[in-house]
Amino acid sequence: MKKEKIRYCKYCGSLIESESKICSGCGKEYFNIKKFGKAHILVFFALVIVSVSSSFFAIANGARCKNLQAKADFIDSHLAFVTNTGEKYHKYDCFHIEGREYEYMSRLEAINNGYHACSDCY
Repeated sequence: MKKEKIRYCKYCGSLIESESKICSGCGKEYFNIKKFGKAHILVFFALVIVSVSSSFFAIANGARCKNLQAKADFIDSHLAFVTNTGEKYHKYDCFHIEGREYEYMSRLEAINNGYHACSDCY
């Protein structure tokens, strides 16, 4: 049988109960750090690394999304999409041009060529 080591609280000097690991004087809890082996420590650091790296990638993806949104806003503001048979110009995600052949031009050019804005996407 392993002999229990008698320990005293470093804060108040009272006896620390061996089973509960709680100081009988001030109530401070003590934990046996030796129970955590190398595997536990490695798992802890791996989780920290994953957390930090995922935060980094989230920030990078946020910047990338803002850049893509700026490009999409530019396309919506300046480009018009027209089909060969239609009389209207559309935004790039309009359901009227989905699955159809289309070409794009500046919105000003589309207006000058007689196209009118689609009422569903503008």
